[in-house]
Amino acid sequence: MKNNQEFLVTSPMFAGLFDHDPGELERATQPMFVRKKQVAYRPGDPADGLYIIRTGRIKIAKITEDGREIILNLLKTGDIFGEMAFLDDAPRDTFAEALDDTNVLVIKKPELLQLIKKRPAITYRLAKIIGERRKEAERNMENFLYKGVRERLANLLLRLADDYGIKDSRGKLLRIKITHQDLANLIGSSRETVSLTLGDFRREGYIDINERKIIIKDERRLHQLN
Repeated sequence: MKNNQEFLVTSPMFAGLFDHDPGELERATQPMFVRKKQVAYRPGDPADGLYIIRTGRIKIAKITEDGREIILNLLKTGDIFGEMAFLDDAPRDTFAEALDDTNVLVIKKPELLQLIKKRPAITYRLAKIIGERRKEAERNMENFLYKGVRERLANLLLRLADDYGIKDSRGKLLRIKITHQDLANLIGSSRETVSLTLGDFRREGYIDINERKIIIKDERRLHQLN
């Protein structure tokens, strides 16, 4: 496994920017451990740093006014979160919860701004990530408004297959265990409806489920549902 310095300077966020002084980036970071089901931050906390996932997984979510959880992103090793700290001084309006025991590297806002002064390309990369996530949020909103649960769930399974799928003899195995409630929170539905729809997909031969892990058996037919 790469040490922290190697991990940082080869990450998509910083690759090629610190080759002449690879230790500079590591010196600007602080390690942080987030135990499974604990949070790295919650709504109201100051947006005072950028987080990079070293190992583990993080979900970014919001609680609606009626108490429902809406998952905005599922993030894995190498992904960043908390990027809105770069834009303004408003407090957090989401929470970041660890789905596994998770190690993150934190760059506090003053150190981040110093790095940006020296490496302006960081600004472009951050802006690109923020733009991509905004587009994804807009696509999700369109899905909520115009597509049914079957279509939204099929689309989500295909995205998870891209991020976490590995090919095996049965199809594409999702390497993560994800609860029916998490799937529901990702597509704006209820756990009961998601469970019923997964059962339909299984009977129709689109997927299989083994030890709480989903196997995508027929990606082509799932695509046809979109």
